[in-house]
Amino acid sequence: MDATHRLAPMNAQRLLALLPGLLQRLRSGMALIALPAAEQQAVLDALMVVHTEALTGVRQNPTQAE
Repeated sequence: MDATHRLAPMNAQRLLALLPGLLQRLRSGMALIALPAAEQQAVLDALMVVHTEALTGVRQNPTQAE
């Protein structure tokens, strides 16, 4: 999916409902493989950008994402 397209409201609601559990499982998996904390944060930061773009339909430039 191109991040410049906004999710349909029903899909956005579903994504928002799923995110807490997905993040918890992702964190557990990253801890299980002993991914360093800085790399874990980088993954979560990148996912935040992608999910925000999907929910808002507004593409962030690299300086906004940091």
